[in-house]
Amino acid sequence: MICGITEDEIDKKLDVDHCHTSGKVRGILCNPCNNMIGHAKDNIEALRAAADYLEQNANGYKGFEA
Repeated sequence: MICGITEDEIDKKLDVDHCHTSGKVRGILCNPCNNMIGHAKDNIEALRAAADYLEQNANGYKGFEA
């Protein structure tokens, strides 16, 4: 429901994602996507900030050379 991968593509079951506050099921996710949300502690602002960070720094952070 986030990355679009299917069980057939990863050859294992997807995770049932749930809200840790309400306990209600939100959807079915691959393990990495489920972990991403968990590591962000369901913080929507943190996930939006992470997306903004990735977009703004897609070509490398200004001033840093690899």
